[in-house]
Amino acid sequence: MPRQPIPLTTLCDAWIMRIEESQAEPTEWYAGVTSHVNARLFEVHNVPKDTGIYYVHEFQTEQEAREVEKRLLNWGCDGHEGDGDADSKSVYMYFKIAGVTDP
Repeated sequence: MPRQPIPLTTLCDAWIMRIEESQAEPTEWYAGVTSHVNARLFEVHNVPKDTGIYYVHEFQTEQEAREVEKRLLNWGCDGHEGDGDADSKSVYMYFKIAGVTDP
């Protein structure tokens, strides 16, 4: 049986709850979209693969991923709306580590 899609609001609410539980400011988290999750997280942003705190979700469409990105950015996460490409169906969010992640 195929996996049921997660509604956008449910995913946003879950990720926002994780930020609140971390007791960090939303600006200490970075959100974006990509079509190349591993390269984006671990090479471009330098998120530590084994010890970094990050979340990824792949949607069926680019529009869904961009809507989640927009909601997270509007809520206060760091990031740049509109990055990625036409195949960017994955949204990601990570906790920024000063001197390690970029940004």
